[in-house]
Amino acid sequence: MTYGNVSDLPAFSTGPQGSDVQLHREIAQAGYEGLQGGHPGLCSKFGLALLGSGLLVQPADADELAASWKARDAVAVTCIAGFGMESDTEMDVYAAAICKAAVDHQIPLMLETHRASITQDAWRTVQLSRRFPQLRFNLDLSHWYTGQEMLYGDLSARLSFLKPIFEQTLFLHGRIGDRCCMQVPLAEVSEVGLSIFRRAWTQVMRHLLLSSHEADMELWFCPELLGPTYNYARQFHDDAGELQEETDRWQEAQLLVAIAQDCFKDACSSLKGGDRFSTPTCSITDKVVDNEHKINQKGNTSCKS
Repeated sequence: MTYGNVSDLPAFSTGPQGSDVQLHREIAQAGYEGLQGGHPGLCSKFGLALLGSGLLVQPADADELAASWKARDAVAVTCIAGFGMESDTEMDVYAAAICKAAVDHQIPLMLETHRASITQDAWRTVQLSRRFPQLRFNLDLSHWYTGQEMLYGDLSARLSFLKPIFEQTLFLHGRIGDRCCMQVPLAEVSEVGLSIFRRAWTQVMRHLLLSSHEADMELWFCPELLGPTYNYARQFHDDAGELQEETDRWQEAQLLVAIAQDCFKDACSSLKGGDRFSTPTCSITDKVVDNEHKINQKGNTSCKS
């Protein structure tokens, strides 16, 4: 889960409302394994893996970002790079810096698919992934789903085109939108819209299960339902005329985790009778050993070989 998902919950939310200590405690008690943007000491105290994030204004920022989170004992970092006006050459400089920083500091550093950044365009991002097969991504599909009207045209062809991104993704931001809003209550998401996110997430997980890269065994699913500060959570006037968020982001995050768990089971099932996993078993475990492929989300869902 991201810190922004819980740091400013509405008063009616069933999620944590108190101090940072209470926030970290309740996240751990709810079964989450990690917190993106959490406090290092509190994450350690409550057994949460620390996940980092940051913005790369210039390529040189990648080294400092990776180093700073590594020093705080983070296990993975995501980054938003640039502002969306960069040339292909400038994109390559960012990608090279990200890859180098990940190796130099021995920490996964994933480039996020995000509007107003070098990855705002899906076509250019796919070309970037082909030029840098070692680059790893944080797939936040909501930016492309809304920003590039994924319902237009041949959906299967679009998802097939995005295969290089799915193959290089090691982090998923959990958020589902519609054609005009990037973050909407799940009750309002159409069956078609939900199926697109499910298909994409399942493909990411399936590619992970088939991966032969021993260093790339960990995939984080991280709900990121942000508040109204940046106009993510929609607000409406209540009976008293006060603006209120339309839903409880704490409960919505738990629903997203359940969807992701179903996607992982589907990914496991799709491999039955073929490839490397003839009889996969999906379970919630506290810890996995070296020979297991895993997805970290609410609990630790693993597919054992």
